[in-house]
Amino acid sequence: MRYACQRLPVPGVAPEDVAILPSGELVTGLADGRIFRINATTGASQLITTLQGRPLGIEVQNETHLIVCDGQLGQLLRVNIQTGAVRVLVDQINGKRIRLCNNASIARDGRIFFSTSSQHHAVDEWQMDLIQHPKSGALHCLYSDGHVETLLDKLAFANGVTLSSDESMVLVAETGSNQVMQVNIVSRHASLFSALPGVPDNMSTGQSGIIWIAIPSAADWRLHWLKKLPYGVRTGLAHTLGRLNMPVKRHAQVLGYNAHGRLVHNIEINPADYHMITGVREHAGKLFLSSLHEDAIGVVQL
Repeated sequence: MRYACQRLPVPGVAPEDVAILPSGELVTGLADGRIFRINATTGASQLITTLQGRPLGIEVQNETHLIVCDGQLGQLLRVNIQTGAVRVLVDQINGKRIRLCNNASIARDGRIFFSTSSQHHAVDEWQMDLIQHPKSGALHCLYSDGHVETLLDKLAFANGVTLSSDESMVLVAETGSNQVMQVNIVSRHASLFSALPGVPDNMSTGQSGIIWIAIPSAADWRLHWLKKLPYGVRTGLAHTLGRLNMPVKRHAQVLGYNAHGRLVHNIEINPADYHMITGVREHAGKLFLSSLHEDAIGVVQL
């Protein structure tokens, strides 16, 4: 079903993710490193801080702090909403520097689940990673004592992360495989949550337990074909085609799944109005959308 989408302008470009503060205000990070809080009605914005890198996933930890994934510097950060102070929580795992920290989700007990997309390519080389398909992404858990546990590795560009409403499962999107995996938090058993008709990005869990998945582009037959080639050939093509910035057809879609992996919502938007949707949050009967290409937050009435 096609939905109307209103635009809430932001003071910059490429709000890659969007989160909701307890006050109902929005939070988003822009391409130039700035993170803003935005009034969801008027669009009035207030600068929280400016990162040295590129903010991707943003989560609200509590009334005073955000958890932010810096994709450019490969860091999981804690940001004070009032002062703008930034603290690095994780920048290496098992002695290796993180190349691309992407998205996170916070459990009620304080554990932070987060994804690293690639150990081969930087954030602005994401197309190269999808072409090469090295499967160097992973899902991790940060404990309160600073210990980091890797829950699932060898993922094809691990991206969005969210917890099920009962927090029995943590889900991670595999952008390079057009699917979402789930890990049982107790048993650590991993399984397929759902194969997808498009390329997944950030995810979130709605108030009724719906798993919302941003679909920035439809499934690409070119990538499907490239995956069948030998790894060495893919590597060479990645350095050639990836630098050309392969065009992506405009697409605007959000999918909603229940806890059992069944599709219950298919939100389609006119891509001329808003496209390349990379993040989604449900709040007060609305979906707030973020995009890698737009200069606004999208708002859809459910």
